[in-house]
Amino acid sequence: MHLERRTAPDGTRYYVRPPFRPEDYRVDPNSMRAIEAWRGDRFPTEALIELRDGPFAGWTELARFERDGARWARFYNSSGEYGVDVELVEAGLGRVVELDPRAAYDLAAAADARRQDVRAETRSRSDQG
Repeated sequence: MHLERRTAPDGTRYYVRPPFRPEDYRVDPNSMRAIEAWRGDRFPTEALIELRDGPFAGWTELARFERDGARWARFYNSSGEYGVDVELVEAGLGRVVELDPRAAYDLAAAADARRQDVRAETRSRSDQG
């Protein structure tokens, strides 16, 4: 998570999300390697998604959609705050495309809005001293 811990004047602790930086929301190379390690498997992508210890263990499926005539699933890793789109194919692992970092940031910010201990601040990093 990219939240910064702060303390209010009254001693209350809270978190603030720093301003967007694309590099903070890129897929971790180890996570991508772990997914790609399943490329030789001949199970349908759907079966790989269902495996408890499969390539998407620890990821949350957010949506399914069509793009360029293909079916896709979007996955989000909340601990790393990044995501991937995965092409759903009949045999093996389809294309795996990193989610745009801005979209990953927006997903993280939406999760912040559901938390009581995260506050929105509009200062840039340079203003924070």
